[in-house]
Amino acid sequence: MKERGCSISAESIDREAWTHGVTDRVNKLRDQYWLCTPTIDTERAVSYTKTYKENEAKDACIKRARALYDYLSVRTINILPNELIVGTYGKQPRSVLVSPEVLISWYKDELDTMATRPQDPYQISEEDKEILKAEVFPYWEGKTMEDYYIANLSEDVKSVAYNTGIVFGECKSQAGAGEFAADFSGIILKKGFKALKEEATLRLNELDREDVSNFDQRLFYQSVIICCDAAKVLADRYAEKALELSKEEKDPERQKELLKI
Repeated sequence: MKERGCSISAESIDREAWTHGVTDRVNKLRDQYWLCTPTIDTERAVSYTKTYKENEAKDACIKRARALYDYLSVRTINILPNELIVGTYGKQPRSVLVSPEVLISWYKDELDTMATRPQDPYQISEEDKEILKAEVFPYWEGKTMEDYYIANLSEDVKSVAYNTGIVFGECKSQAGAGEFAADFSGIILKKGFKALKEEATLRLNELDREDVSNFDQRLFYQSVIICCDAAKVLADRYAEKALELSKEEKDPERQKELLKI
């Protein structure tokens, strides 16, 4: 595994193998994960920026759904050795994705120091620094969720709840906390994306197009359909990757695993 940010020496792993309730495969996957160091991945930032530029007149939910679809259509994918459940957060394990629609402030502030800071250092290449400075930061200045949050705080609240350490208001401005998490166990895991898309399509078709009060609902169902299509695009890409790797695989057992994937 030679992705940027990954060590190539297993000798750098100093963690003892798990011995209770796990298989040798799990220990290999764990070691494989720790070969990588946290590294900034700009693929999502570049893709989202491009989509938002091309869809500026669209409503927020459509832009978000379209951006997800476009990113999952082009993002780097790979299937690593020993994996049965596939997929990584970014180009490699322990990738640090940049979400410019949420915020860009701390990336700008720490662009040249994040790799050497004592706590949670993130590796970043000079190429990715230039991508962020030239393609990403200029577009999102003043347009992020964090910018919106700050702009709508009263001065009294801001003096207590933002960047003070008194109240962790940054959590609300930069990422959804636990109370915002959807019930995926009761939706996606039970129904699946195919059934969810069918349900959204049915409800969309039931709405009266001539009734302006349905406008927001129509946009919501349209965005759900796009997101379900995005999930299928990613799944299909992984299926194609598994088939491609199976044709090159010399180990018959691993070849069977790849074909099952």
